[in-house]
Amino acid sequence: MPKNNASKPGFTYIKSKFNTLKNSLKKNQDALETLKSKKEIIKNNLKDDLWDLDTVSALPKKKKMKKVEQ
Repeated sequence: MPKNNASKPGFTYIKSKFNTLKNSLKKNQDALETLKSKKEIIKNNLKDDLWDLDTVSALPKKKKMKKVEQ
């Protein structure tokens, strides 16, 4: 017959600590997923910005008007 571990005071403490750590791990994993998705969004926005910079630099440059002395 298996012993009932729940009746031991140390078991309850360890089990509650385990559950606390398990919940903390889940929250950290969720936070990590959020950060990864934000990183992808930032990365994509950066690519768009760099493409815009490439487009702007490829445009013909305006010629500076020389001042005409009177």
